[in-house]
Amino acid sequence: MKNKRGIPWSKWWIEKYLEDKTIPRFQEYSLEGNNFMGWLDHPVVVNEYLPSQIAWEKGWEILEFPHYSRNITSRYPFPYNGKWLICVNDGFTEFAAQDFARAGSVTAVNSNMWLLSYSKRKVKLDKRRDIFNFVAIKQEDLFLLEGRYDVIFLKMVLNRIAKLEHIVELIKKRLNKGGYLIVDDYIGPSRFQYTDKAMALVDKLLLYLPERLKKLRDGTLKECYLRYSPEVFARIAPNIAVRSDEIEKILTSNFKLVDKFPYGGTLLDPLLANIVHNFVTADDLMLLRMLCNFEKTLIDEGVIESNFAVFVLINE
Repeated sequence: MKNKRGIPWSKWWIEKYLEDKTIPRFQEYSLEGNNFMGWLDHPVVVNEYLPSQIAWEKGWEILEFPHYSRNITSRYPFPYNGKWLICVNDGFTEFAAQDFARAGSVTAVNSNMWLLSYSKRKVKLDKRRDIFNFVAIKQEDLFLLEGRYDVIFLKMVLNRIAKLEHIVELIKKRLNKGGYLIVDDYIGPSRFQYTDKAMALVDKLLLYLPERLKKLRDGTLKECYLRYSPEVFARIAPNIAVRSDEIEKILTSNFKLVDKFPYGGTLLDPLLANIVHNFVTADDLMLLRMLCNFEKTLIDEGVIESNFAVFVLINE
């Protein structure tokens, strides 16, 4: 397979990687005994790859991980003392109260009581802790809450909703005119029906990985990615990636799109699932960085599309 310039991919992406002096190569992490499961658990991905993806100008990222909103509030004219509604499916743990410099109040919602209590304990350490109100509620009941908001932030929420049109209608009712909706979500194929092209690339990469990096926790080797049929996946995980490939269309038909920041996951998500914990040594981290850059190159060249993205939208 060759790129648009007729150069073989294998040669071109490696040369591109080696020439890119902005990519960190020597940062180390304490990873022994980690419990990582997916690609978004690994610090190389979170601290290095994602910020390089989600940027509107060189050297300045929208998401300065692990704190989401610090850069968001610097970029967009959110009202001072505004009301925020935050629903983060995997917890409120990436936020700190100082991130909400302009917020007057923040309602943080989660259906997981353990994550909610963890978030409460974390925020108690912050001097702005009084602006927070934590609510335990199911995601499908999120917009039954009373009140209107200036900013609504949803992370990994919409891909779990079957009645997307209904939820978007409720969002519009809860979001003030001129208010901002920020959505960070999986927008790839519904029920994780990855494309044949993506699957072929993932299986080829697995073929080249050393056995020690392909070892699952039960001791067996991950030789390929098993793509279940939509019916089987719906039985295994009925509330995940339900209508994910429709999210962008439904959002942009109801709100004005200000910015879209794709950040990959098309290859890394299926490739690293259940083996990402093996990437521990300095050599492993270098290989992981090269895999990240390989995916980014294919997305930039239009070979594959990004399966994850952040959207910034306005309720006109």
